[in-house]
Amino acid sequence: MVLKKLRFIRRLFRRERGLHYRSLINLFPFIRPHWQYLVAAILFIIATGISVLWLGYGLRRLIDRGFNSIENLTTSILILSFFVLLLAISSYGRLFFMSQLGEKIAIGLRRSVFKKLLYLDADFYENHLTGDLLSRLIHDTSAIQSFLVNAFPVLLRNAVIAIGGVALLYYNNLKLALIMSFCFPLVVIPLFVFDQVVRLNKKKRQEGLDMLSARAEEVLLSIKTVQAFNQEISETENFNEELTNGMRHIRQYAKSKSFLAFSVIIVGFGTIGLIVWIGGMDVIAGQLTTGQLTLFCFYSLAIAGSLGVISEYWGDIQKMIRATRRLAYLWDAKSRVPIIDLPKPFRKKASEFHISFKNVTFSYPGRSHIYALKNATFDIPYGQTIAFVGPSGSGKTTILNY
Repeated sequence: MVLKKLRFIRRLFRRERGLHYRSLINLFPFIRPHWQYLVAAILFIIATGISVLWLGYGLRRLIDRGFNSIENLTTSILILSFFVLLLAISSYGRLFFMSQLGEKIAIGLRRSVFKKLLYLDADFYENHLTGDLLSRLIHDTSAIQSFLVNAFPVLLRNAVIAIGGVALLYYNNLKLALIMSFCFPLVVIPLFVFDQVVRLNKKKRQEGLDMLSARAEEVLLSIKTVQAFNQEISETENFNEELTNGMRHIRQYAKSKSFLAFSVIIVGFGTIGLIVWIGGMDVIAGQLTTGQLTLFCFYSLAIAGSLGVISEYWGDIQKMIRATRRLAYLWDAKSRVPIIDLPKPFRKKASEFHISFKNVTFSYPGRSHIYALKNATFDIPYGQTIAFVGPSGSGKTTILNY
């Protein structure tokens, strides 16, 4: 049973390595014009993390010296207030610049994707669902925007808190820091392992929602045909089956994510409890002040909380990568019909133009062995009105569409 679990986890790692992180390069052209917003936002995010770490020193001063006199109490409160004000200002700057950056990038992405869709040929649309293309245009660009506005600042801020907190732990108390380092793998290993399961289930859940959306859109767009052929019951059953499959993925995702949170809380705060017990004995022995122990606990909680937040938002990175890959698929799509530029204006009069088909043969990609048109030939002079008459399937709609 254990070997089976280990093989399953190894397969998950291979799937994660299969993600094309190189697809993120496709976002650089959309970020480059707004690099000032990105730099300003990163500086404010770093300032936010540093402000949180400085709060620990404010608490240490308040506990060790703040209650000795009114002057020390006032000074300690002013220092804490300064750090809180700095945290508020940096949070405002982070939200202000990241919100604008995310909106500008989303606009650029949608403009680029929509322009690309306009120039793809009919064969491409025969092989792709309209709902899926709309999902890429709207939902995938929104996923990238949501990551930039919400997840990226949180990930970077908590990374600064975690790295800075570890450095300050070693600077303040080497003994307790070594104990924390020894217990650190007990927190990280289950975090990393179960996070793989969470990400896989989240991916399946999102794919199911995309397929459900695409299927519903296709049915509603062709609702007249569905009703004309009395397919309401059949389409309802198909939709309910998709919903049932989606609920199974949602349950798996909720179960794995809940167990991840449970394991992190038990192991993480159990480690902090051990450190408080050891540090408390040093306080009783007079080797450590109450403020120093409080400072260490503050940084330990900050690090544990940061790791928990990073694990929670890590799935958003994978979601953003998948969205970028789906958009990159559209950007890389090639049209069979060449785009012909006409830099010079037509010199012919409108009356000299006409529509002409000469031995045109056409078949749809999904049924290439059946010809919708075969050696079709006709000429329509300018200013004349004609009618196409023929039985169903003779190619009338094909001629008008293509």
